[in-house]
Amino acid sequence: MTGGIKGDLSDWHWDLSSTYGRDINRIHNNNSVNTSLVADTGTSPTNFHVGDFVGSQWTNTLDLARGFDIGLASPLNIAFGGEFRRETYEIHEGDPASRYKVGVAAYPGFALTDAGKHSRNNVAGYIDLAVKPVEKLQLDAAGRFEHFNDFGNTLVGKLTGRYDVSPVFALRGTVSTGFRAPTLAEQYYSATSVSPTTASVRLPANSAAARLLGFTGLKPEKSTNFSAGIALHPARKLSATLDVYQISIRDRIVSTGSIFGLQTIGGVRIVRSQAVTDAITANGNTIDPTVTSTSISTYVNGANSRTRGVELVVNYGAPLAGDATIDWTLTGNYNDTKLTKIATSSAQIAASGQKYLDQGAISYLETVSPKLKLSLDTLFRKEKWTIDLRGTLFGRSSVYVDGGSTGAFVNNVFGTRGIVDLDIHYDITHRIGVSVGGTNLLNTYPEKINPITYAAGLAAGGNGVATTDSWSPYGINGGYYYSRLTIKL
Repeated sequence: MTGGIKGDLSDWHWDLSSTYGRDINRIHNNNSVNTSLVADTGTSPTNFHVGDFVGSQWTNTLDLARGFDIGLASPLNIAFGGEFRRETYEIHEGDPASRYKVGVAAYPGFALTDAGKHSRNNVAGYIDLAVKPVEKLQLDAAGRFEHFNDFGNTLVGKLTGRYDVSPVFALRGTVSTGFRAPTLAEQYYSATSVSPTTASVRLPANSAAARLLGFTGLKPEKSTNFSAGIALHPARKLSATLDVYQISIRDRIVSTGSIFGLQTIGGVRIVRSQAVTDAITANGNTIDPTVTSTSISTYVNGANSRTRGVELVVNYGAPLAGDATIDWTLTGNYNDTKLTKIATSSAQIAASGQKYLDQGAISYLETVSPKLKLSLDTLFRKEKWTIDLRGTLFGRSSVYVDGGSTGAFVNNVFGTRGIVDLDIHYDITHRIGVSVGGTNLLNTYPEKINPITYAAGLAAGGNGVATTDSWSPYGINGGYYYSRLTIKL
């Protein structure tokens, strides 16, 4: 729900608004069983309510703006304002049968120790100054101060400029700093996943169980960003921009890889870290004595990263016969992400020879997203018809996967693929329209999982080993086709 008022007072334009949103995700696990209940009582329900996620955010903003004539090529525009935001995040426990001992198979109910309600307040203020000192030069400077009741204060800023060399050519550049507080879900999310032979626990980053392993809780990310580019407008219907950029993030919030308590390697069950097992118990989980592998993961300020890239956007529109038009948009992006620093593991984790970020976790940050992405969109309009045809090329990407949870990571590669999307729309009247179309129209699938990874998953006793890797940049579900009726009231 959003509401607000705005107006003008003594040459100032003001805007006051308030937005409240809330969502509830109720999680159920049907057609399953709790084997501990069967063993202890001889019976078990087959349908379970395993818990709820509830999130809310209430945001209130006041913005004011006014231009001042100070004798330059344009008025000095001053904008400033403030914001108050309150966030909440809740986890509700599952029903008793879903969390009894080892819990319901595949997705155990959230334990009493998982459940909780958490909140945070944030107060912010900003100022933005924009002016043209001379006719061809536009300058903009902005600053923002924020106070979080759980992280304290931060100050970020931005400087940007654009110089129009001629009506068809301009230079532009930006320098800025950034700040991102960890979300409440990153701090407090907790869950347990089990198979017939394994148990994996996601520890809340700020929990007592995580502190047993030396995790100190999350702190905010900070970034420094640079970009520079050109803008071209060589013809009335043709425009293009080309920008290069660098984004450096410090204390990046990432998920750890799997950190093992028990692990089976070469058919031998070994204790990798008693501290991990103790932390799982402290989190309120019961470990079935027959499992061959236990592990935890959590969010940490795990790395510093640097992303460098270049982005191209070209737009061209042309009239056709019979009042038809066609518009082409070409976009291209190439970027490369490197981890410039990896956080040192705590003493408890390092003692077992394990790290916060294993080879798989590193690949999720550096190589799982394609370095190259190209897209060509063709938009045709004629009277009541609109046809949008888009082709996207995803470059090569890869991810390291430990199929058997033995520490033997294997590279799974996604080759270069092209995806086609199509939407055809017809306006029956000015208020009613119908569309048909498809995303991934040609039903393209990524490569199958590396055979070595697949075999390792089977050898580890997995009874549901995936054949297609879910980290594909265009998904694993193939084509999606639809029809849609639109009514404008």
